[in-house]
Amino acid sequence: MPLGVSRSVSTSAPLLVRSDVMRRPGLHNGPDRKSSTLSLGNPAEHGACLPNKQPALALPVISRPALPAVIALHQDPDYATGEGRVFWVWLSLPFIFVVPLYLSYKHDKHLVDLATGKEKPDDGSNRVLFPGLKEGKKPDRQFLDKVWRRLMAEDLAVPYKTLMRFAALLPRALQDGISQAYAEVAEWYLTLPTAKMAVVPIIAVNTAIYTAWMVARRRPAMLGFMMRNFTTGLDLSRPWTVYLSPFSHTTVTSLVLTSGALWYFSAEALQAFMPILIEVVNKESETGVRPGIQHAPPEVDYRWQLLAAFLFASVGGRLASRFVQRIAHNRLMLKAKEFPPLAEQARQEIAQLRAQRFHGAWPGVYGVFGGTAALSLLCIEPAQCRIGISALMDRTFPYGKAFKLACSVHIACLVMGFRRFDHAAHVGGALCGWLWVKYVEAAWLGAREGVAQSHEGGKANAVAAEGDGQRKAPHGS
Repeated sequence: MPLGVSRSVSTSAPLLVRSDVMRRPGLHNGPDRKSSTLSLGNPAEHGACLPNKQPALALPVISRPALPAVIALHQDPDYATGEGRVFWVWLSLPFIFVVPLYLSYKHDKHLVDLATGKEKPDDGSNRVLFPGLKEGKKPDRQFLDKVWRRLMAEDLAVPYKTLMRFAALLPRALQDGISQAYAEVAEWYLTLPTAKMAVVPIIAVNTAIYTAWMVARRRPAMLGFMMRNFTTGLDLSRPWTVYLSPFSHTTVTSLVLTSGALWYFSAEALQAFMPILIEVVNKESETGVRPGIQHAPPEVDYRWQLLAAFLFASVGGRLASRFVQRIAHNRLMLKAKEFPPLAEQARQEIAQLRAQRFHGAWPGVYGVFGGTAALSLLCIEPAQCRIGISALMDRTFPYGKAFKLACSVHIACLVMGFRRFDHAAHVGGALCGWLWVKYVEAAWLGAREGVAQSHEGGKANAVAAEGDGQRKAPHGS
């Protein structure tokens, strides 16, 4: 949604953007290859508004009016700069898949090795976390979940020691209160369902960045830093903002709504549909429709895949929004060039479009919605395809129909030209979430299996090479 603290564009003194005409081979107005310009507005009329007497927005004029709109838009230097930044965004998209995949595999492999005794705990002791597991038995998902929660409890003890070290200067009563509060929060977190445990880190990051926005409101220098790095605009002058803006919230209303949606809808839906997906995958493995996962450990920690899907939907929704913005930007530039009486109005709308800043987690939330809607197609019983919120008197509703209704409303608002919310980003995020469950998740499981096979193959080759070296050693002596 548009940022509430973004730069306002005055209608009485419109934003005047300076634009130099680019010279490209093949795009010229005459034999001397000099581009003429069309001034949108009278520079003498608005020159007093600017201290350095910058001219008004200059649009290139091409002698061949039959050229498509894309060629006319490429003449704008801001467009060329933005497209260069978009290249880096597209180049970084595979890392959304690769990095969480590798971390997920390494974490689950660590759990399996600890549970089976192949790997010792980090404290250097020889203790076995669960000695009841028979040797050679492959641990199932429920067993690994117990191991994971026990390791999470041990990991939460590390920041507790650091926190109490800083709290040592406080009064004894306050230290006891901090210790008790931390213990209660840690116990509450460890008793959550798996899906909600995966949502908590995203909500925590959202809250931390919202706190930074609250501090920045009192510090103008910090406010500029937050605007430049935690909001994204039309030009994408900073490509990393497409990854930081989904976690950015400037109002408590936006923070509460997105966190509530992630907590009640997304986590509940994932928790409800996860057993269904696991059951379908197991049936496909038994029937041979899709090869089973034989080497990769079961995926216990869903935080990495949920984070990858969240970022994939957020970035995809932002790129879809930018595509729609570019179409509107192109139409306004052509309108200003072809209809001189409407040039001033078009120039103001262009300035407003360029000044818009977007942020928020709604594209990612809709991505999780879209993924859950795709999972709902696997439901066999109608009761499995309904979802509800316990805070609303345990009422349930058909998830697929509700999702289609929400997307239809956004598409209608997008067609009618409403700009109160970033409807294109919401629809794009929902589509990316659906694509993730439909296609990307299968690639995720296959990639985990490939990494496991290559890892086991590398270990087997290392053991074989070590054995060959031991056999050759006596002959060389």
